Amino acid sequence: MTYCDAFGNAGGNYGGDLSDQTGSNGNISEDPLFASAGSDYHLKSLGGRWNGSGWVTDTVHSPCIDAGDPASPFTNEPAPNGNRINMGAYGNTEQASKTWVPVALEISHLEVTHITRTGAVVNWTTNLAASSEVGFDTSSKGSYEDYTWHASGPGGTCHHAVLLAGLTENTTYYLRARSTDKYARTVTSDEINFTTSDLLQPSIAYTGDTTASLGGGGGGAGGAVRLAATLHCGETALVGKTLSFVCEDWVGTGVTDGTGEAEALVSAERLAQGTHTVLVRFAGDAEYLPASGRGEVTIEVDVTHTIVRGHGLFYKEGNRTERCLFSFRFNDDLEAGWLKFFDVRAQMSVEVGTVKQVTVTGTQATIVCGDSDEYTIEVDAATDYFKLTGPGYQADSGHSTRDRCEIVIEELTPE
Repeated sequence: MTYCDAFGNAGGNYGGDLSDQTGSNGNISEDPLFASAGSDYHLKSLGGRWNGSGWVTDTVHSPCIDAGDPASPFTNEPAPNGNRINMGAYGNTEQASKTWVPVALEISHLEVTHITRTGAVVNWTTNLAASSEVGFDTSSKGSYEDYTWHASGPGGTCHHAVLLAGLTENTTYYLRARSTDKYARTVTSDEINFTTSDLLQPSIAYTGDTTASLGGGGGGAGGAVRLAATLHCGETALVGKTLSFVCEDWVGTGVTDGTGEAEALVSAERLAQGTHTVLVRFAGDAEYLPASGRGEVTIEVDVTHTIVRGHGLFYKEGNRTERCLFSFRFNDDLEAGWLKFFDVRAQMSVEVGTVKQVTVTGTQATIVCGDSDEYTIEVDAATDYFKLTGPGYQADSGHSTRDRCEIVIEELTPE
């Protein structure tokens, strides 16, 4: 028994006087991956399988393809055929399943970025997912294995990035990149070189606002958000350097002062509600390398407003038959509020649900309200004073006997 696939037999793959032949004389015991076991014995193939009317590709590949007797003829099989006959009924026929030839593994776009005094990042791409390895040295080498130092990065990717650390400043390094795919195929790049920097590496720390309010209650005067950062090299503040600030789609710049801090102002409304990342960058110059940093600022909605409310009963000139009852509630930021007022003697009734203006000064407030802004209310929370003025009418608790009067001015969330 040679070059056969014994698989899935009910009584075992081998029996009787025949010992297990798996692994001997080209025999295997694996699922042959027929197109349809019992009815279609074409072998499934990543390279191509005949389905009766044309060639199709599968997502799996039969172990019987290119696994027949190497001495058997194979030239009737369509290309690519691996120069070897397939096991099975269609071996060396025009309907033999095709060999899968994966595309060659290739390296491209090899470059060195983020070069500093003591480090750099090697980037490249491959056309197939593969490993990430770099060999490097301070002199040119003839092959990858000759390099003194090696570094690696995440594998199984087409976009490679390997960090080289612990380098010497102002030194030229030579390197090759190498990647290996899941088929154990390895490709190595041509050699390139780069020189580490002799410039100083500064650092950026965000020092600006971390919270601000759309209501103008935080982040600076008038609702301005202060974005700021410091630029230092070691303990030395770098003065007169331009920093750029990027927050969402807003961009601003600032110049570092004597403490190394730069700032830029943006309105809270421009950034809108939510938490935003602030990117800060220094472009570098003839003495210093580029640097970057980041922070966060959260823009909140200020929903706290001054509420002016009150209720009470007073008697004009102390006469209980001339009672006035009132209750009201107004908001200093929203055009909403209500007033209910009733003069028993004059049978004067006022009921409004619109407000034009609320002005608060300490314990005193003035409200203009009514459909035509025809009523003015003056109150004092310190003395529970209430005065209503309207078309041809006025009621004043200042010279009256007050009973159960209460005027309140407070910071609340409006209903």
